[in-house]
Order: sequence, then C-alpha cells, then structure tokens
Amino acid sequence: MALKAKNPFFVEEGVVGVSPKALKEARTLKHGEKVPTRYGFIKKDRFVVSVNTACHAGLSYPPIEQPDYVVQYIDTERSKEEARRAFAEWLVNFSPFRSVFVTKDIDAIMKDNFIVASTDHPSNLMAGGIMATRIFSEHQNVGRVWYGLVKAGLHPSLAFYVAYDFKTEADERTLYPTSSSHTGCFDTNCTSREGLVNILMDKPVYLATSNYRQSNTYSSAQLLFAQRAAKTMRDEFTKRVNRLMDGSKADQATANPFTKPKPLEGSRWPFKEGCKALATVVMEEFKEELEKLNGKA
Repeated sequence: MALKAKNPFFVEEGVVGVSPKALKEARTLKHGEKVPTRYGFIKKDRFVVSVNTACHAGLSYPPIEQPDYVVQYIDTERSKEEARRAFAEWLVNFSPFRSVFVTKDIDAIMKDNFIVASTDHPSNLMAGGIMATRIFSEHQNVGRVWYGLVKAGLHPSLAFYVAYDFKTEADERTLYPTSSSHTGCFDTNCTSREGLVNILMDKPVYLATSNYRQSNTYSSAQLLFAQRAAKTMRDEFTKRVNRLMDGSKADQATANPFTKPKPLEGSRWPFKEGCKALATVVMEEFKEELEKLNGKA
C-alpha cells in the first residue's frame, strides 16, 4: 500500500519554530474566549493570554517581557468559508505582510481560530498584518467586498485597501462607497494612489526601526505604504463606476450648472455588478503597474 506523501511546504503538526507545548496551551482556550481583540503571547515554552481586550490595545501591554510570538485570535465563522480561506491564503502566503506570519497552513488557521506572528519584524509591519486578520470578524463587510473584487479579477493586494472604502450588507445585495474607521486602514494614505501602488508592488515606504519584541507598539501601521497626507481615491473610483453602471449619474454635475449634483456617497449598485465595475475601474487606473507586475511591460 502506497503511503500518502507529506506536503514539504507545510508542517503537519504545530508551527515552525514555535514551542508545541505553548501552542497546545493556546488551543485550550474555549471558542467563546477566542475573540479578535484577545492576544496570546509566547516566549519559549510559556504561553500567556492577555486580559486586555480593548481593540488593539492588548498589543501594547504584553504580559510577557519581550515575547517571541503573538497569537492573534480570530473568528472564522462570520463569513463564508470560501471567502475566509481565500483571504487567509493571501494574507499569510502572498500579501506584503506575509513575512510576519509563522502560521502558513490554512487548514490549521480554520481549525485553531488563530494565527501566529513572529515579533522579530518591524513593529508596524507586524501590527499591520495582525490588524488585517480582523476582516474575519468585526470588519466582515470589508472581507465581503474584498472577495467580490478578487472574484471579479482584481489583484488581491489592490482589493485589500480598496475594500476599506466600500461596503455591502450581509446579504450582499448592494455595494456603495463609504469609509471604514478604527481599522488598520483608518488613514486616507492607505487608499491614496501612492498607497495603492505601493501595496500592489509590495513596497513598504516606511518600516519602523524597532521590532515588536523591542517596542511593544502597534502604531504607524497605516503609514506603511504612503507616509504623506493624501486623498483617498474613493470619489474618483465612484465617479467612474457610475459611468459604467449609469451614465446619467456621472454626467449630472455638468449637465445643468444650476442643478445641485447628487452626492457620490448616495451611489448604490447591485453587489455583483458593482464589484465587477469597480474592479474594472481600478484595473484601468493601475494598468501600467499591473503590466509591470505581470512582466508584460
């Protein structure tokens, strides 16, 4: 009888470099305790869970001095499995944040409801990756838009930040422009043209000089790909989507100079068609960069 070959790229049990004893303790938390604002910390064989569950603040107060790893608990049951698996695959294996994660096996993430990050990385890069995991939970609307854009053909790194500027409901009936707050992308730098180009090209422009092990901070994650104050591209993308979805909306500002134009924020499109149109608009805007990335330029 032939033996089943092991996957040489993923560890069957545990996570590379992390104490099996500490991982076992991390898994003992009950499902209801694995909330996205609760962090576990590992140093050698020791595991301690933080009692601070105030958003990301728990990262500032690790109960272990100079931890080796941070365990980011997630909620993998608030969105469709195919969407959360696709996002996890991009985040830990292909995103610009991928280097901070030592968990690479998607099945393990879905089973354990946590991802492990190494603290030996620039603090804002690690924090940005950890904040991104919250698409699984309280920012599931962002996750739905991200997956809709990816299925429509948009590069997942572009879709990540663009998704923070658009929303949908749980039933995915409509897509509409609006900003997200209190996330890893709460600054307009993220969705500026500069920010979008740099995340697409995997090019951080500002990395903290200290790693998380040394500094215990999660600040400046929103400045990773664009430092200077910049304007979001949301309104520009909305105008272009309106042209594709309904030409009359796009022309209303110039058709009659005495008529007050309807606010762009009032735009709503059927979800699937809206994602397709938005993906098309974004791909047109970044055509040159995408061609370079794909080796066609």
